[in-house]
Amino acid sequence: MSSFAHMSGLGRWLVSSLQDLRHGAVLLRQDTSVSGLIVAVLALGIGGTAAIFTLVKAAFLDPLPYRDAARLVTVMENNGWVPTVSEFLEIRRRSRTLEQIAFAEHGDAHVSGTGEPVRVFAARVTVSFFPLLGVNASRGRTFLEEENYPGRTPPMILSDAFWRTKLGADPLVVGRTLHLDGAPALVVGVLPPGFHFDYPTLRIPEAVDIYVSYPLENGLRVWPSGSGHGHPVRVLARLREGVTQAQAEAELRSIGQALAREHPTEITIPMADRAASPLNRSRCGTPSWGRNARFFAYCSEV
Repeated sequence: MSSFAHMSGLGRWLVSSLQDLRHGAVLLRQDTSVSGLIVAVLALGIGGTAAIFTLVKAAFLDPLPYRDAARLVTVMENNGWVPTVSEFLEIRRRSRTLEQIAFAEHGDAHVSGTGEPVRVFAARVTVSFFPLLGVNASRGRTFLEEENYPGRTPPMILSDAFWRTKLGADPLVVGRTLHLDGAPALVVGVLPPGFHFDYPTLRIPEAVDIYVSYPLENGLRVWPSGSGHGHPVRVLARLREGVTQAQAEAELRSIGQALAREHPTEITIPMADRAASPLNRSRCGTPSWGRNARFFAYCSEV
C-alpha cells in the first residue's frame, strides 16, 4: 500500500498531528461530554537516562464494542509517537502482564478485481488482532498464524459494507483473489455487519474497508520509535486476568531497562520537531528508549 511506505520522522509527526486534529473534531461533534484523560507518569532511571512509561485511563460515555473492553490497552509514547515493529516484537516476547498483543496500521490503498479500481481505507494487522477484540467473521474466517509470514499471498478480510457495496454481496467471495495496490490478496472472510474498528486513542479517521494480514519477521534489528528507522505501528493488547495497572506499569519499566542495557549504541537522529515535548532530550548517540521512549498504555473504563 502506498501510504504504508516508511516516512521520515517529521513526516510521521505531521501525519499523526493531522489525524489527531481530525479525530478530535469528530469526537467533539459526536459527544461534548467525553471526559479528559487522567495521566499517571512513571519515571524510571537508567544511570543518566530515563525511560518514561505512562498509563492513561480514559472514561467514555459508552463502552467500547469489544470483548471485555475495560482490559484493552494501547501502547504509545507520550509525545504521540508509536512503537516500531521491532519494539512490538520485543514487548510481545517479554511481556507477562499483557496478552493477545497485536498491532494495526492504516492508510489509503486501491483495490482492483471489483470492476473499476476503487480507493479504500485499509488496515494491516497481526493475526492476534481479531481474537484480541473478540471478533469472528460472518463469512469465512479471520487470519491464521501460518499465513502471517513474508512470501505468501496475503489474506484479506472485507468489511460488510465493502462486500455489499463493491462486490454485490457475492456469496462466493471467500476464496476470491483481489488486487491491493497491484498485488494479489486472497479474500478469506467478511466481518459482521456493524463492526467498526474505532478505538479512540488510535485516531482511526474513518471506517476501515479491508484488513490485510501483516507478515512478521523475527530477528529484526531493534530500532527505537524516535530513531527515524523501523516501521511505526499502533500497538494494542489486553491486561491479563487479575493483573493490576501497577503490575503492568512495573513490567513496562523492566522492559525499558532491558532494552536500554541490551542496545546501548543504537543511534537516534536529531528530532528538533519534537521540542514541544517537555521531556524531549533527543540527540545523536542516545538510545530512544534511554531518553525519549515514553510509552502510554491507554485503558478504557466502562
